Amino acid sequence: MMKKITLRSGVFGILFSFLLLIGCEFETGGDGGFNTALFGWVNFSGVYRATSGSFLVSDFTADTGGASNITDTISVSGEIVGFADFFTSDFAGVLRNRGIVSGSVSITGPGVFLSDTGTGALEGASGSGTINYATGAYTLNFPSEPCCGNITASYTFTRSTTVGGTQSGSSLEIFSLTVFQTGNLLELVDNNGSKYTGQLGNVATTVGTSGADINDPSQPVQPGFGDTAIAEFTAEGISASGVGVMIVGTFQGRVAFFSGENAFLDNRVLNGTWIEANGITGDINGSAAPVEIVFPVN
Repeated sequence: MMKKITLRSGVFGILFSFLLLIGCEFETGGDGGFNTALFGWVNFSGVYRATSGSFLVSDFTADTGGASNITDTISVSGEIVGFADFFTSDFAGVLRNRGIVSGSVSITGPGVFLSDTGTGALEGASGSGTINYATGAYTLNFPSEPCCGNITASYTFTRSTTVGGTQSGSSLEIFSLTVFQTGNLLELVDNNGSKYTGQLGNVATTVGTSGADINDPSQPVQPGFGDTAIAEFTAEGISASGVGVMIVGTFQGRVAFFSGENAFLDNRVLNGTWIEANGITGDINGSAAPVEIVFPVN
């Protein structure tokens, strides 16, 4: 049975200031899975599609004939990069996409506006920051500790997509992966109907704490405002082109509050590597819609 998590702002504000001092990580056990009693609220089920609206599996390292590369420039707006909570002045993370166009980044939020100087610096009256155009890594600093609501990024990026040839993901294009997560077990189904099964590995949270007693492993890890959960995973299967495939990567999501007291896991992304038995590899960069956070009932 599951129950919905509701967090009241007064009590949770005090709790959150305490959560900022703590990080939690669960190392996998012998079975390679994560403890659902601790991380039962971590849910990465959903349909993952490329942010560009093009191929989900792209940027192959080899071509078996007749392929060409197309470079697109894609605009992104409203990507959540932090939650202004009156307690936090510093934020850091990685944007969903790489190859950011210099000068294109803007950061907005409650009382927040930073613009990209084109040199990797983000500047504005409310604070400052940095952006790595190649990797998408960012840092933000707001001395006034703004409140309250999401801090978002808008930017453009370039992506090269392999088209044609005989690679799976190109001749048999992969535009989406539907993920079914049950505890630590995973099933990924691509748009061609091919299935890849596997499991989650290590799960880490950035500011979570294990219930009332952080030394009691039986207590579920409670998420905090802006908390990020990252989970390693592997999956294997046969693609529609008949080639054995291993998928290795991470899922990531951020805790956000969109509707009253209800908590959601937003910014859910899948970043991984597509590895074919014939030696061809490709990049996987996708995102899925938010899901409401629920806890297992003991």
